[in-house]
Amino acid sequence: MNYIEENKKYILDFIEWSETIEDNEKKKFIKFLTDNEFFQLPASINHHSNYTGGLADHSIKVEKNLIMLLKVYGIIDKYNIDFIRLIGLFHDLCKIDRYEIEVDNEEPTKKQYNYLKSLIANNKEKLSERNINSETLKLKTFKTKSRFSDLISWLVDNPDSPPPAVSNIKWKYSKDSLPFGHGEKSALFLQKYISNLPDYVLLAIRWHMSTWKDGDKRKLLNKARKQDPVIQILPMADQMATIGEDISEMDINKLKEININN
Repeated sequence: MNYIEENKKYILDFIEWSETIEDNEKKKFIKFLTDNEFFQLPASINHHSNYTGGLADHSIKVEKNLIMLLKVYGIIDKYNIDFIRLIGLFHDLCKIDRYEIEVDNEEPTKKQYNYLKSLIANNKEKLSERNINSETLKLKTFKTKSRFSDLISWLVDNPDSPPPAVSNIKWKYSKDSLPFGHGEKSALFLQKYISNLPDYVLLAIRWHMSTWKDGDKRKLLNKARKQDPVIQILPMADQMATIGEDISEMDINKLKEININN
């Protein structure tokens, strides 16, 4: 089972077993996620988790960071754990219609092919978790000039940085079908499929970017922060998941060890 399937199982198992989501809502919500490729989408095009499956990867990191921080601050018992998990896993639900597959048919040059093959041989460990190896280069869907160029630049210039879209899919921005703000749109999508959400769930998701790109709304954010501490802590969990990619992959293994049920 690859990381995309593992993440999908992790999130779908949570939905299936959650006592806070009504049974009649579970099927509709799962259908919404799967029909819109939530588990395949990247979390961004040029920034964090910008690879196929990156959105689910990032969301799970944020969920675990959020739980860990609430434990550190000694307030985890204030909340229903399922609602906290909903906040972490679906804070970026708005991205479900922001990206689409880019058609890319131009084949790489022979020089690109040979050079990338040698780079892959020298960077096996960095590429293994993304299932990239010499055999991958033979896949028709993977063999494109721009993808080879992206991988070469990454491996030559800064292989310790987050990788480019190194899957057999290349992504681009799609037309925004619902022009709400980032946080508002995520909260709106979640509320559309799950009823009876506490105010702190919606407020935390709405304000998880703090006032980034929303400087004129600082007063509203400050009012929201006073209503519940999780509204202040979620942006920290989100930043930890993002910054962690730039530091090392060690945080992933550490987060996996956290027992969210204790």
